[in-house]
Amino acid sequence: MQIDKKKVGLRLSSLRKENNLSMDDLAKAISVAGRSTINGWEKGRSLPTNTFIEKLANFFEVPVDFIKYGSLKEFTMNLLKTEIWDSEDLYSELQKNIWTYVTKTQHDEINMIEDLEMGFVTTLSNTPFSEKPTEEEIENMIKESKKRAVNKAINSSIDDLMNMIEEENASYNKNKIIDIANYFFEQKIKYILDTFEGKLGVLSETIDKIINNGGFSFNKYKNYDDFEKSISKDDFRYKLSKKDKINDYYDGKITDMLMEFRGNLSELKFDYEKTKNDNNIQ
Repeated sequence: MQIDKKKVGLRLSSLRKENNLSMDDLAKAISVAGRSTINGWEKGRSLPTNTFIEKLANFFEVPVDFIKYGSLKEFTMNLLKTEIWDSEDLYSELQKNIWTYVTKTQHDEINMIEDLEMGFVTTLSNTPFSEKPTEEEIENMIKESKKRAVNKAINSSIDDLMNMIEEENASYNKNKIIDIANYFFEQKIKYILDTFEGKLGVLSETIDKIINNGGFSFNKYKNYDDFEKSISKDDFRYKLSKKDKINDYYDGKITDMLMEFRGNLSELKFDYEKTKNDNNIQ
């Protein structure tokens, strides 16, 4: 993983100040020419050699990898957000599991991405364009939205993932962390699909999508004939073909059924939450 010189500098500065040392003190302690070298490191203008990184780690009694990459949590988040997600299919299985988890949990972001992919950029209130964006601009917006969704999912999961990494004593072992992260997200997805809350979420999301893209509600009509007779000449459906009218009628019937089912799901969710609360279950 690439080492960030500026972040290394910030860590060295923080360690030095925590130990009440001047730059001259630290320079003497690890046998470098003077404060200018320490200052260059802390400002992120240069990076200590591996020999001096080891000296610094020994002096401050921290792991070498901490000097290079920060805490294990920082290392893991950077690994997942940057090296893994931005790579060209080098970690395709983990990428796939992270994205599947995103699609099951970051519904607003996914809806926005789907709108962008369909060209509905006007749905974004913060779209910085005075006119229709180019294909390249839309692609960049999609990429940024996916990155934002991935980062949000990782941020919300990192504490649980770190517990697993620490239990497995993975330390800064990149390959081991990747294996653990892959298993972790597989289990998160399995939980979503195998539990009441998970199934409820998937069903609710699917129903909402169908309803939002569905037809009119025709609940007041007992049958198609009543519906067709009700269409006045001013109604845009009056000029539709018989086939399209029939399609619209039954499309609306699906909407009616799903709206009723969504209401049943809401009642079931309320009962579920009440039962958990009555039994002191979080």
